[in-house]
Amino acid sequence: MICVRPGRKTRLIYRTQTYRGRTGEKKGFRAREFADLLASARRQLGGAPLIVVWDNASTHHAKALREFCDRNSDWLTIASSLPTRPTSTPSKASGPT
Repeated sequence: MICVRPGRKTRLIYRTQTYRGRTGEKKGFRAREFADLLASARRQLGGAPLIVVWDNASTHHAKALREFCDRNSDWLTIASSLPTRPTSTPSKASGPT
């Protein structure tokens, strides 16, 4: 997670997860890990409000994570990044002909 505040140094806040390839083991973060990361980021940033931009990953839509976001909407704002669509016709540079 990259945290940017005007007039302050940019911060990188992260968590690692070890995947051992065990049967039934998840490869990525679950809703709980995302919620913990967000709460930890807020603490590390001195209680500052967060605006988080998420992609369309399925974990971001998990019920537990949505409930966490709803409960903490006073300091947490979620924005979804829109998928980019390639244009059917590339735009041409407009210039003198």
